[in-house]
Amino acid sequence: MTKLDAEAKTIDANDMTHVFKGFVSWELPSGTAAAFLNRSGALDAVLGGWQLSVIFKYFSGNPMAITSSASYTGWSTYGYPLYVNAAQGADFSNQFNPDTFDIAAPAGTGNRYFDPKAFSNPAYGEFGKGPRFFEQLRNVTRSYESLGLLKNFRIGSRYRAQVASS
Repeated sequence: MTKLDAEAKTIDANDMTHVFKGFVSWELPSGTAAAFLNRSGALDAVLGGWQLSVIFKYFSGNPMAITSSASYTGWSTYGYPLYVNAAQGADFSNQFNPDTFDIAAPAGTGNRYFDPKAFSNPAYGEFGKGPRFFEQLRNVTRSYESLGLLKNFRIGSRYRAQVASS
């Protein structure tokens, strides 16, 4: 199998094995025809028609790209990376463990996300034999939450308007 064939089978940078996302909206129980403060007129205009919404997204980490620190004139200049050589039989399962993290020793082995000895720069003139992205090594997970507050207005009996803030 050539390097190009292997590259075609390499995992994509956007691969996320787990994605959980959703939207929740809750109309506050106040205003006309609601459980609380069900008054009409000015009180309903101020206290009625409010909604809370939440949008959430949780992603597992995407694969890490580990590139060489070497560069070639005309190749690295245009943003093309040099791949690293991965050691035969390298164990990528020993990743970062929060239980061994030591804030007093930032360069300590317990603070490493992976073992850097598993990789080496290619010899001069070579592009490296490792893949562009390592499926076994994943970046940290990401999460996004967005809270919104909405106010619904009735304009006569026919029209409605909504003002949102997030």
